[in-house]
Amino acid sequence: MLEKLKKKGNFKKIKQARFNRKEYRRSFEAHYPYVFKKKLPEIPKEKTNLATKLGRKFPLIVTGTLTIITLPIIINLLVRFTIRNLTFVIISLILFLLTLTPTIQWFYYKIRSNHYINVTLKNTVLRVYIQLRDGNPGAGKSSGGGFDAHEVSKFLWEELKFKVLLLKINYKKILNSNNQAKINDMSYIFESYSFWASHPEAIPCLLSNIPFKVGNRFCGVVSFDFIAQLKKLPYNCVVFYDELAVDCEAVLKKEQKKYDGSSELFKFDRHFTEDRIIATEQDRNSPNINFRRCCGLNRRMQSQEWVGYSKFLNNLYEKLKSNIIKKYIENQKPIKHTFKIKFAIFLAEVLKHNGFRKYNYVDSTTIGYGNEKVVKEKTFSYIIPTDLNGLEYDDRTFKEAYRAKDLKLDIEIYNDLILSKDEITRRFKIKESIEKQK
Repeated sequence: MLEKLKKKGNFKKIKQARFNRKEYRRSFEAHYPYVFKKKLPEIPKEKTNLATKLGRKFPLIVTGTLTIITLPIIINLLVRFTIRNLTFVIISLILFLLTLTPTIQWFYYKIRSNHYINVTLKNTVLRVYIQLRDGNPGAGKSSGGGFDAHEVSKFLWEELKFKVLLLKINYKKILNSNNQAKINDMSYIFESYSFWASHPEAIPCLLSNIPFKVGNRFCGVVSFDFIAQLKKLPYNCVVFYDELAVDCEAVLKKEQKKYDGSSELFKFDRHFTEDRIIATEQDRNSPNINFRRCCGLNRRMQSQEWVGYSKFLNNLYEKLKSNIIKKYIENQKPIKHTFKIKFAIFLAEVLKHNGFRKYNYVDSTTIGYGNEKVVKEKTFSYIIPTDLNGLEYDDRTFKEAYRAKDLKLDIEIYNDLILSKDEITRRFKIKESIEKQK
């Protein structure tokens, strides 16, 4: 355009064209203040309370304390060497090694946990765009999937900030190119970054259909409208969808049209939004067929167990709890001093952060059709911190959906080991079968 104006010799229009371009850049910059002017708001670091610190590093604290106490004694005994002192030294070393065993175990699980977070998640989970976690209730679908979603969102937030920086260096060139596709892509990235930057109360790059919390920050709310492309998803985020089949169930072919929007998103997720979708479901055949066809990782969660925790603290807590129940509930003794109860609550909080979770799972590559065939299957396990690195969620999120929750309890008690004739007739419908035979 400028070249044409130069040939015509209309310098006034040339000046006006340059002015408009400058104004356009200014308005573009003003539209994304967190990209060009404003700094990211500082997120105050959450204060870690005593129970959390003690729970996360209990074996180290115990071993460190015992080392400080026993080492001077051992050195003193060796300096004044006698057979009797040598015996005490040997006994002390044996006791010290026994207390060292939980610390060695803790280091083993800690190394495995760090490897999973810093290596496996980056090299495997982060690279899969659509994945499913299925398994029985309590197997660790929501906790394991939610933990992965949160950790992956950290990586994506760093990635998004770096992409913004690279675009910020070249944004004038992109605007001057008049390439609308590139300008739209840049605007999408800037818009997504600006959204998270302007919401410091949110966990960046994490959306979920169940609430997740870290410190005082919550994740963004996602509904099936986002999956169906009726609402816009941020660029480069994680979408965690618990019990996907509730909103995106398997249907007959003639009913499939209502899922056209979600089918497109699943198929072109990398092209559309560069997002990661982590869904959970009890049965892998329950989600819609178009989700299953695009699923790059089918992880069947088999079980989760608590490992690397302090058995001493756990036994102490259980005995204290039993004593409190017997004394104040069963025997109805008046509560004069609350120290014992408060100490039990403190121990419960310590144990909440003590040890690690071990997940046993099977990764399967499936065809994705009705009668799925397992192509590859092998059992693995991985370790993460038991408190999910501070990620909180309610494992009874959907409890308000219980239809009978507002009804009164109406329960009969058995009075015999043999079911009555009326009960047998009701259960097995004997009368109906006799009438049908007649």
